[in-house]
Amino acid sequence: MKTAARARCRVGLITRSAYEENPPRVEYRLTPLGRSLLTLVDAGRAWCAEHLDDLVAAREAFADRA
Repeated sequence: MKTAARARCRVGLITRSAYEENPPRVEYRLTPLGRSLLTLVDAGRAWCAEHLDDLVAAREAFADRA
């Protein structure tokens, strides 16, 4: 997670705030650029939900052939 979060910070999708607490705490927040991806992410989620049965069937068919 740390590497993925750092990459997202580097490209401006999220910000990272570290707090000097015990235990240490870090917060990640979407930037406006990151929030602009939410429409695409939601569309992908909706597509997966709509096609879940087909995806499961394809996975099972593949496993049966292996």
